[in-house]
Amino acid sequence: APTLLELQTALTSHLQNIGYLGKTEVQKQFEYHGYTLIYTPPCMPQFQPIELVWAYVKRYVASQFKLGCSMSELKQLTLQGFYGDGDKHIGVTSDF
Repeated sequence: APTLLELQTALTSHLQNIGYLGKTEVQKQFEYHGYTLIYTPPCMPQFQPIELVWAYVKRYVASQFKLGCSMSELKQLTLQGFYGDGDKHIGVTSDF
């Protein structure tokens, strides 16, 4: 029976040889438009920058929340979480 290393080598070789056929439609579209699609491990927010941004915004909204808040007030708080409130909270920046 083949060893694990032999199986891994054979599989890697096979996947490299099938080229474009082994790619998903999303990968094909990304490459067509000059982008690289990078898959990250699931359930690891430190590798998902948007998760860090959402955590930051949600923390701001939670800190400003008042019982009985309307949906429009929550929307405004969310926008302030992203763009700043013009006072102490600067919002999401490129330095994030």
